[in-house]
Amino acid sequence: MPITIGNGFLKSEILTNSPRNTKEAWWKVLWEKIKDFFFSTGKEKADRCLHEMLFAERAPTRERLTEIFFELKELACASQRDRFQVYNPHENDAIMILRIMDQNEENELLRITQNTDTFSCEVMGNLYFLMKNRPDTLKSHPQMTAMIKRRYSEIVDYPLPSTLCLNPAGAPILSVPLDNIEGIYILN
Repeated sequence: MPITIGNGFLKSEILTNSPRNTKEAWWKVLWEKIKDFFFSTGKEKADRCLHEMLFAERAPTRERLTEIFFELKELACASQRDRFQVYNPHENDAIMILRIMDQNEENELLRITQNTDTFSCEVMGNLYFLMKNRPDTLKSHPQMTAMIKRRYSEIVDYPLPSTLCLNPAGAPILSVPLDNIEGIYILN
């Protein structure tokens, strides 16, 4: 339970308990750590960017994650922009790491890792999602191939199917988002 200090426009919340394994709790801790990186005029937009990244109904694409990261960097105070780092461990395009470092530049507060097959987003070491760009094939028939893209969440500790892709022979791929479907469905 947080303690609220102040009122009106100048209030702040301090978390008294360690966060539970929920996206909302980790977002609050992340926001507490980075909110001072932004001028007051950019805090609202930065807040919206983080919400889009972490709470969108469907996980953002690789390209959108990169756009959000650079939007956050542009919104940051000039003195804080060096905390927004692009790291390329192999000095090629195979793996790209976008990260926001803490005040001491020792710990990663936010890390977006992209490679040719997957991309993931971590908040303070907790994996929020892992997306495969290349779907897994479920069934293959001469007339159609059924594939599924998966998103993995350490918070719920199992893979979440996010998109079912049907590829009828001679026709474009039909993608069906599975994020809002309730119940359990088994494909045999």
